[in-house]
Amino acid sequence: MRQEIKDEAIEQLEKDILFGFENEDDLLESISEMFYDESDFDEEWLKQEIDSR
Repeated sequence: MRQEIKDEAIEQLEKDILFGFENEDDLLESISEMFYDESDFDEEWLKQEIDSR
């Protein structure tokens, strides 16, 4: 997965957390959907990022 995709996913994750409207499953789903066209998007990496925040 490219670093620019990771950076963009983390930026969106941090915004979503600040708004406080979503639980972990919703965060994973909404951010994964943002990158549906990225063939190498790593959902396990995203799960770890969500858990760490």
